[in-house]
Amino acid sequence: MGILSGSLTYLRFRVEGTAPPNFTEIFEEALGVRRFIPLHPEGEDNESFGFVPLQKPYADDEPILNDQFLFGDCIALGYREDSIFFPKAMMRDLVQKRLSERQEKNQSDRGAVAKQAVQAAIMSEMRRRILPKSKVVDCFWDLSRNEVRFFARGKGLSERFVALFEQTFQVKLRLKTFADAAILSNLSLMDKGALETLKPQEIFKIVIRTEVN
Repeated sequence: MGILSGSLTYLRFRVEGTAPPNFTEIFEEALGVRRFIPLHPEGEDNESFGFVPLQKPYADDEPILNDQFLFGDCIALGYREDSIFFPKAMMRDLVQKRLSERQEKNQSDRGAVAKQAVQAAIMSEMRRRILPKSKVVDCFWDLSRNEVRFFARGKGLSERFVALFEQTFQVKLRLKTFADAAILSNLSLMDKGALETLKPQEIFKIVIRTEVN
């Protein structure tokens, strides 16, 4: 979603910090560390996230080289999240069934330890049959304008992206709001001072009607 699909839903961030002179090699190495790693069917993690090539977000075996993310003065990448969900109701019924079967075989332990062991065994079996839920979001870094666009608006999603971006590129991201744009615009000091006194106002006031009996 985003750059290639023409989506207009995105968040804008101001980059606080600059790219180093030899950023091509540095960023290529950093992305190698923060590249997305897919969930393993026999693993224990239920979530994974990282950067992927924008045009090949599911080519998990390919490294992210500079010719895949650097386009002139811009860096374009995909941010990918995969997660595995186990339906609670299904897990509850399967655990109860497995515990009942153990009891019938004279394995009558119904304690917390036995329940956790059964639940872990069922989750391990289900991982081999469940495909992870995957989401890929485009991100675009304009180096000449020190601006990043992230083509999604979810709060939790954007917070995880910001944390990964800052760790990867060693810069800070600050969300650009309308107030920030006004403060940074070419206004006089008097006009900028007036912005600080602005308060939200109701456009359409609610009319309160009082009925008289």
